Amino acid sequence: MFNCSLCRAKCEEWVYFSSHCSTCEEIRRIISLYSQKDVLDTLRFVYLRDEEDKRTNRTRSEHSKAKRLQQSQQNQKELVNKSIQKD
Repeated sequence: MFNCSLCRAKCEEWVYFSSHCSTCEEIRRIISLYSQKDVLDTLRFVYLRDEEDKRTNRTRSEHSKAKRLQQSQQNQKELVNKSIQKD
């Protein structure tokens, strides 16, 4: 049994290479995919707003998702191009 370093919960699962429980490890992986700032902005946007904010800012959220998707696709193309150049 150990205490997770992120959620501080007592966990009964066995973890060999991490100090996080399985749930917090999944959160850590999401952060590594999208960046700490993007995940924090999303959490604040979703959880720290009242109902009026949620209704009026829906378009901003959809625009942000589209922008992130476009950036992700561009990053993938750059990685493919780099790997082709190496070969």
